[in-house]
Amino acid sequence: MGYGFRYGPTTRIESVHHVIGGSQNVAIAPNVAHALWDHYGRDERNEVILFHNHPQSLRSRLLGLPLPSRADRLVLEARALQPPQILRQLLGKGRVMFFLEQEGLVKEFTLPSVLALLARMESDDR
Repeated sequence: MGYGFRYGPTTRIESVHHVIGGSQNVAIAPNVAHALWDHYGRDERNEVILFHNHPQSLRSRLLGLPLPSRADRLVLEARALQPPQILRQLLGKGRVMFFLEQEGLVKEFTLPSVLALLARMESDDR
């Protein structure tokens, strides 16, 4: 995990937490989760980057890009769909970002934007 602040279109990292996991999962320890939210909440420009590596898989090898697991997406949903995070995203302030590395490839993985979700819900109502 990288802790930093928004610096134009990028993030300036000031410190890092290295979390070691098992062969099938990486749990975010309670003290690291607390540090993540403590840093994020201290200033509206603060950002947190979660960088996660995956073992090789046939699926990612065939598609040629890193693919988040269901567990990865659940962590993203739990961290990115919080009201403060949504508001900050809309205002262009500090973010919580997720990157996945697999077989030497790195890709940011995201949820649909809030505006895209609202547009989708509006079109479903019609």
